[in-house]
Order: sequence, then structure tokens, then C-alpha cells
Amino acid sequence: MDIFSIELQLPFEFPTALPEQILRYIKPLTRLPVDIHTPPRQLEKLSRAVSGMRHVPIRYDHTPLLRHVLISNIHQTRQVFLPVLFCKRNYFKQHKSWGYPIIHFMDDQPEIYPITSSDTEFHRVFGYPEDISAIIVVREEESKPRAKNMIRHLQRETGLLEFKINRPFNGHIVVLRKMYLYYRNGLKYRINIHDDFLLRHHAKKINQFVPPGAFEGAWLDGDTFFEEDDFLSYTPELSRNYQQFSGDKLLHDWAVFLIRKQNQNTIRHPRLERQYTAYLNGTLLPKLNYIHPETTIKASLTNPFFCHFLPVGKTVYRIDDNRLIYDPQYRRDVHIFLKRIATHHRLHGSDIINIQMGDLLNIGLSFREKALFYLLLAFWGATRFQNRFRIDADTADLFKMILETGSERLAGHQHFQSGITHLLKLIQISRPVDRILVLFPDSDAEWSFLYDVLAILERQHAEFDLIAPEVLLQNTEFNAQTRRIECNNREYALLLLPGLHHLALDVLQKIVAMYMQGALCVTIGQLPHISETNSALYATFHNALWLNPVKGRALNFKTSEQNGYSYFISQATAMEHILREHTLPATLHFFNLPEGLCYFERHLDNTIYIFLLNTTARSVHPGRFSVKQQGTLSVWHGGQAPRLKRLKNYTFSPASDEFPLEIPEFSFLVFQWRALKTTEENDHIQEIPNQDWHVEIDGQEHLSRLGDRSVEAPYNHKTIHYSKIVDIDAKLLNNHKVFLNLGMVRDWCYIRINDKDTVYCLYPPFEVDITPWLVPGKNGITVSVGHRLSNYLAMHDLQEQQVIPVLPYGLLGPVTIIYRTHSG
Repeated sequence: MDIFSIELQLPFEFPTALPEQILRYIKPLTRLPVDIHTPPRQLEKLSRAVSGMRHVPIRYDHTPLLRHVLISNIHQTRQVFLPVLFCKRNYFKQHKSWGYPIIHFMDDQPEIYPITSSDTEFHRVFGYPEDISAIIVVREEESKPRAKNMIRHLQRETGLLEFKINRPFNGHIVVLRKMYLYYRNGLKYRINIHDDFLLRHHAKKINQFVPPGAFEGAWLDGDTFFEEDDFLSYTPELSRNYQQFSGDKLLHDWAVFLIRKQNQNTIRHPRLERQYTAYLNGTLLPKLNYIHPETTIKASLTNPFFCHFLPVGKTVYRIDDNRLIYDPQYRRDVHIFLKRIATHHRLHGSDIINIQMGDLLNIGLSFREKALFYLLLAFWGATRFQNRFRIDADTADLFKMILETGSERLAGHQHFQSGITHLLKLIQISRPVDRILVLFPDSDAEWSFLYDVLAILERQHAEFDLIAPEVLLQNTEFNAQTRRIECNNREYALLLLPGLHHLALDVLQKIVAMYMQGALCVTIGQLPHISETNSALYATFHNALWLNPVKGRALNFKTSEQNGYSYFISQATAMEHILREHTLPATLHFFNLPEGLCYFERHLDNTIYIFLLNTTARSVHPGRFSVKQQGTLSVWHGGQAPRLKRLKNYTFSPASDEFPLEIPEFSFLVFQWRALKTTEENDHIQEIPNQDWHVEIDGQEHLSRLGDRSVEAPYNHKTIHYSKIVDIDAKLLNNHKVFLNLGMVRDWCYIRINDKDTVYCLYPPFEVDITPWLVPGKNGITVSVGHRLSNYLAMHDLQEQQVIPVLPYGLLGPVTIIYRTHSG
């Protein structure tokens, strides 16, 4: 199964031989197409450089070419949608401009002015009043914001805007300005890819840069054309279409969107999202064939405008790795968007979800962090991963060094991919303990209840899927025999409504029908709003699901004649006991799992696998837990060999107990559970002293203690070799399996015993079975430690004294040899 691919970035004037050298280096790491990004002027050179490597499928980034080609007769086109200009407001005033206003825009900060309940009038003089095309007053109300265009109150000559405010009032004023398209005097712009004339004209010029048949395919940067910035294209045609399907005005909705963005609320607007989706599917995607017959798209996973609407199987979703690790809010957004994409793909019969995250050379992330978050994303639905491999003029020398001495590093990547591929396969072919179906608030602009629910669900043993209301209508049924909800060939214990404000009448009717048949429904936070149209029917369904028909109050729960349950809970935290009561139990029941520690349990045939993922920057102890029957918990590890390898057994009885292991920061542990008691292992531990290790770096050898090498050599990037002779007792060797435990390693290592086969250990636990290579008496142990290149690159780009903090690296220890009685 091919899981890993690479995007090569060469944003500089590279030597002709460099691409072929790089491709030969990375060839063992992927059989999927290699994506290459380089400036347009370098594309022809790139095609010549790789012409002799037809066995390596290569795709190129077409986006810079779209930006680069200047269409001299651009005024003949009909600008329709989102041409983004690289200039400040009023730039066009310095020149003669032509055409009509096509963009409403703001500068770096949107022009948004708050109005509070204490204000009685608004009075302000705006600069450049002739640029202003709309002044939207947005009034926040309980049901939804109300918007009105106050442009008629603006005095065009002076820029004065004043009007009375009817109290009480709570809202904002958003000023939208216009810009004229101007293309002379070196003004740069991004070509409007949605225009037929531009695409056809552009296609004629492609051969000047990309020879026909030079590449297997191309891709476009979707974020370039659907950006999360403050530009909005506006024409009468677009406005009419928008108002026709939404019932509201485009500029009004855009003003509401900008206010939410400034307030750092969830950046989305359902109707705007629908408009962008219509253009994406109806206009953009059909025209991609102008560029290349095999064209894919790359876009940010959390781009609010299209998310799961991009083409199934032909999209690579980008994730910001640093934000995923350190920003909990971003991580939850990734979780939500990835669940939505996974549901969309299943509907279309695809299980391929491509994610781009992290760099190939481990500059930003170590193997342990990559492994942890690859697994986390795989549990959320991701199936393929792409690494960036960026080489610029400053790091070209570094790559030459890696080419010369990089066999060890390359082998480390191969072993890492092999071990992670095995774990990812296990996740894909196994099944969770139970599943919960969560209805996505597709018509709501505010997701606070969803985030509260997600925080609880992340600590549950049952996994969940997010579905849109239309999926509930068309693909979801209740099976009265199994008493489970079925959707897309999956079974669910219950349906969860996370504080939905808007719920279509037909969707609500479907939920009531399933509840009447015996389904379990849990509603969190608030009841859906009763629409003014069909209010009698809404009230009937509300009474059936939640309300006391006499008092009109929401009840804690209601039951149907077929034993369906409908719970209403005002606080998300109160739903934990309901989820545990109505879902199948986990093998390990933790009483209070710490925040940031994720528990996943997967069943494959008669085997139970348990994953504990620590997503925090500190070591975490899972705490007390209980099991329902006596059994053995085996610690397994995927880092030593392509297949999981057992390290140690722990036997537990049904009584509650403390978990025997602590999980290091940004790490994971894999366990296998057997409901049978086996002989408990008695460990004999031999401690290896920290001092008097032979340490060799780049041919220089000396005696040293174990510890952080960044203190004495902070900017080293060479492999460090630690060697020592240890005595192995012949009696212990005959009756035990022998494990080498390295304690703490920064960041990864490979091990040789008596100069025999190399064993790679790339993430915790840094413990390997060394029994096959040992002999009675004296044995030579060599531990070679590699680390991230971030210290070296930081020093290369800046002065050494500015690089703070320097990341620790080396073999930190303590090192022990563990003898364990072998048991089946």
C-alpha cells in the first residue's frame, strides 16, 4: 500500500544536475508521483533535467505560471470571480484606469466600526469617499444578524457619514471599497482562472514554458483562487445569482463574515460557502483541462470556502504542522474538517484522503512527532501523507552533504515509513469499539456547542463521524433488528445533535421518525429554532422529541413506544455518562483520562489493539483504570521492524489498578489485549553506567558521559556514535529474551550489536530486542544518534547568538539491559 509521497520545492536558480540527484535520492521513499514546485522560468530546465527519468512520475505546480503570464489584451475578458490584486487601496488613482469596479476590499485590517447600546448616533469622515461602494450596518439579534446598506447617507464630496441610531443597538459598521483592474506599469495580479478567454489564451502560451508531454500531471494551489483574505469579487450578475438562491444580499453576508473573522469566531458563512462551491464545481473544475488533462488541487484543510467539496481523490489537503501540535483550536478545526471530508469521500466510494504535513528532512518535526500525528490523523480519516522537501540556495550545500553521507538518514526514513505504514494499515482494516453519529451544523454560522461536544468526544473510547443534514436524509436509516443507526455501511449507537440552531423541517422529521422506531438521540445545548414558516409542524416535532406538550418545557429525556430515547442536555459535560451507558464498553476503562491523552481501541478478528496517544508537550500518566476480566496487556512497538514487535507483558485482574506506564511527550504506545492469564514476567535489569562511553563525531573520538550534546556543540548536524563493551551473563542469556532500553534519545537512533545487523529505533519507547545478536561474555554496543537539522539551519540563516532556544540532542539515557522470561 502506497501511503507516502513527496513535494519537492526548488524556488531558486538550481544547477541542471540537481533535480536528477534529488529524485534518485528520494526514489526509494515513494512510488507515488513526485510533485515539483519551481518558478516558471525554471520549468523548461526542469523538464530537460528529468527527461531521462521516465520511470519516476512527476507533476509540476502550474500556479506560478498562471501568475507569471501577462495577458496583454486582458481587457477583452469578462472578469467574474476573485482576481486578487497585489496593491494597496487607491493605487489606481496614480494612473489612468479602465473598466468597472470589480472588487470590494479592505487593506490589511478590515474597516469595521463597533456600535454599542450606549451610542445614539454615528459620525465619521472617511478618506477617499469615491472608493466606497457599500456601507453595511450589521445589527446582532438572537435569530440572525440583520444588515442594511447605508451608502445613501454618505456625502461623496466630504466623505462624511452620519445618522441616528435607534437604541438599544448592538452591532458593527463595515465599509467596503472598490478597486479598478489596472495592468500596466508593472502591477502584478493573479489571473482570473474562472474566465474562458484567459484560460484559452493562457493555454496557447504554456508550451513556451512546459514542453508537451514533459510531465505526468499538474496541480493548482486552490488557496490562491479561494483565499481566506479580505477580497470579494462583485458584479451585478454574481449578486443576482447569490440573492436568487440565498434570499439575501451578497454584500450583507460578506460584512457579517468579516465581523466574525475580526472577532476570531468560526470563519465560515453557509451561504457564502455554497456560492464558492457552486463556482468551484460548475466553473473552475471543468476548466482545469485547459491546463493539463491530469490536474489536481492542493488547498488548506481549514479553508472555510470549500473544505470537503473539492474533487474526491484528486485533492491534497495541507495542514500546518506547528499549529496542529501547539494550537488546540486549530487541531479541533482540523478534526472537524477531516471528519466532514471523510464522510464526503465515503459517499463517493473513495477511501483516499491525501494530507500534506511536515518536511522530509525532519527540520520542523522529529520522527516521534510525525508518527504521533500521522496516527491521530489516520484515526480521523486520513489515508495518505505528503512531505515537503524544500531546497533553496541556502540549503543546497546541506543537501549535498546529505547526498554524500545520507545513506543512514535515508534508511531511517525507509524504516520509519515501513513501521508507520504497518500501523496505518492496522487502523484502516480494523474497527472501533463503537461509533457515534454527529449531525454537522451545516446551516449554523456559530459552532461553539460543536467545539464543546468535540472536547468530550475526544476523550471517549467510541469514535464518531460527522454527517451533513442531507446525508442524514438520503443515506441514514434505523435498523430495528440490531437497534442501531446505519449510514454509509456503518453502524452507530446513537445520533448526537450538537446545539444546532437551524434544522430543516424534513431533517427534523427524519430524526423524529427514527426516534419513533427506537433510535437513541442526544441533543446538546439548545433546541433547534422554530421557523416562522411551518411553525405548527415544527412545534409538533419539538413536542415529539423534547418538550412536555402541556408545559412547553424541554425534558431531560423522552421515550417512544418502540423504546426510542431522546435526551436533552444543556451542558456538554453532562453527556459523558450517557455515552458510556449507551455505547459498547472499552476493554480498559480509565476513570479520569488526562486532557490531551487520546484513547483508541481497535478490533481485528479476535485481537484487540489499544492506542494511547499523548498530544501534549509533557509526559502523561493515564491514571487508574479497570478491566472486566482477567487478561494480559502486551506492549507492542512498530519502530524496530515493519511488523509490530512485543516488548513486555502486564497481567491485570478485574480490580482497578494504576496504569503501569507513563507516556512521553508527543509519543504513543500500542498494546495488544488477551483475555487470558499468562505467566507474569520477572525482569532482571542490568544498569549501564552513564560515564566512559566512547563518543565519535565526524571521525573525532573521545570518552564522555551521556547527556545533552547541544550544550557543548549546539549547531552540530553530524551523526553521533556512542560505543561501549558490556558483559552478558550466559545463564541469563539462555533463559531470557534480552532488551536494550536507551531511556531518552533526541531524536532517533540506530543500533548495532557486535557489528551485526542494524536495528532502527525512531520514536519512544526506545527499547529493542537484541537477543539474536548477543553472545555470552563481552558484547559491543554502538548507538548512532541522529537529530533534526533545525539547529544547524537556524545558525546558517542567523547569527549563532540569536538562535534561542537550541534544541537538545544526543543519547540522554539512562541505558539498561533488561532480561525477561520468555512466555508465549
